[in-house]
Amino acid sequence: MFKKIVAASLAAATMTASAYAADLRAPAPYVPPPPVFSWTGAYIGLNAGGIFSGHNQDVVLATPGGCDTRFVGCVVARPNYSASLATAINALGIQNGNRQGGFIGGGQIGINFQWNPSFVFGAELDAQGVWTSNNNNNSISLVTVPNLAPGFGAFPVTAFGAVNHRLEYIGTARVRAGFLATPAFLIYGTGGAAVGGVRTSGLVNAGFPTDASVAAGLAASNFNGTNSRVGWTAGGGIERMFLPNWSLKAEALYYDLGRFRTTLPVVTSLSTVPGVAGGLVGSAVTVIDHRERGIIARAGINYHFFSAPAAPVVARY
Repeated sequence: MFKKIVAASLAAATMTASAYAADLRAPAPYVPPPPVFSWTGAYIGLNAGGIFSGHNQDVVLATPGGCDTRFVGCVVARPNYSASLATAINALGIQNGNRQGGFIGGGQIGINFQWNPSFVFGAELDAQGVWTSNNNNNSISLVTVPNLAPGFGAFPVTAFGAVNHRLEYIGTARVRAGFLATPAFLIYGTGGAAVGGVRTSGLVNAGFPTDASVAAGLAASNFNGTNSRVGWTAGGGIERMFLPNWSLKAEALYYDLGRFRTTLPVVTSLSTVPGVAGGLVGSAVTVIDHRERGIIARAGINYHFFSAPAAPVVARY
């Protein structure tokens, strides 16, 4: 009987020890949840890419100018041939839609606000220099029209034009709104204002041809200047967080800086025609019409000041 009691006690003690040992086993390792990205905060970055611009240029209007009193022959008794000059310049017909491509590079600064887990809103400013592959040189061949000055016969009047048109810089001020496909991947649309510097240069010549029967020839009107233009832009892109404070983006924007006019210096020409005392004097005022628009395709990198992933809560044991 005693042996049975001892054996039962030992069995009970063994079972208790086994259960206690099981309770002493190490708990399973804790696996923290994935970090939660927050897009809210300011950022700054750099960008680079290509620009593909289209230009519409044409000599829209040349009007007769006043008679230049510096030249002999500018008197009421001898009408000038300004109408002939204006007609010749208008006949140039500088009208085309040449395109040019180039490199664009600069920087941006902005701010984001994440609204619920799926949407991000914000605003961005950027500025870029533009380096084009060509100057979009539009040279026009000589044209000749009959002289229209009353009483001076049908002497030919000739004109030549060349236009050089180039975008030198562009910047935008835009709002952005996007959808988070994943916590770290943003798809967005954007739009706002654009400002750019458009340099226009070239010349317009007009007058009588220089040959054996004409003593004086063409008079040139050279122009070279930059216009700052304001327009609009719209587009879209993608952006992805690849480190706690860093993201990469790619976007495409269409921009339109509108249509504007460049007024050229007055073209003045004196031609001495055999048999005409004092010669013929003429002048013309010309304006050239421009439109600047195109597409920007670029990639960039941003540093986000407040976009680090939130640290997971780790339980203590």
